[in-house]
Amino acid sequence: ASKEISPEILLERDRLSAELDDLRVRYSDLEVNSAAAAEQLERLERQRAEAEAAVLEARQDADERVIAATRRITLLEKEISRFQEKAMEVEGRMDSQREYIESVNLALADIRAERDELIETKGALEAQLRSREEGLAKQE
Repeated sequence: ASKEISPEILLERDRLSAELDDLRVRYSDLEVNSAAAAEQLERLERQRAEAEAAVLEARQDADERVIAATRRITLLEKEISRFQEKAMEVEGRMDSQREYIESVNLALADIRAERDELIETKGALEAQLRSREEGLAKQE
């Protein structure tokens, strides 16, 4: 006895078969999308790792530059300190020389005043001598 399949069951079978085909297509699309997403995830993870490495390298480079700059600043500060010490030493010597020059100028002024007095005294003595000589010449 052959059983005939009712048209409703056939319709349901066709509907379910179409739905299964649709699900298979969607599953295939999901697999493709999943593979693409996995590739994108791997690419993004590589980019993140590269970026982290670049950041680490940049930090290390910046740290090295800071250390080098700090050393340079320390050297420059020492050099400035040496120059300031030398400048103070030179200023001290210049002050001593100024004081010496002032004392020499004062001594020179005293000597000039004394010279002027001696010239005046000489002139007065010469005048006295002439006067006596004239007096003696008149007496003779």
